[in-house]
Amino acid sequence: MAAFSSFFSSFVNLGRPVVNMTGISGRFDFDLRYATRGISPLLDPPADDPKPTIFDAIQEVGLKFEARNGGVSVLIVDRVNQTLSEN
Repeated sequence: MAAFSSFFSSFVNLGRPVVNMTGISGRFDFDLRYATRGISPLLDPPADDPKPTIFDAIQEVGLKFEARNGGVSVLIVDRVNQTLSEN
């Protein structure tokens, strides 16, 4: 589940980070089919698209995305000094 949530955080734009809070470990094999444009899910697909939204597809395999507030690590660069050198 950690790799699954990492995939959604890194490669699929859901607009916020995805964190695994299932407590489930191990490997699983399942198909997840949802409406997409390329690799990004269509959060509101056209009515003629037979595939479900990503949220409905996740629920079909017994999981759910749940919006929560939480801490996020942030790196802030305040200033950069550069010294020039000859090539």
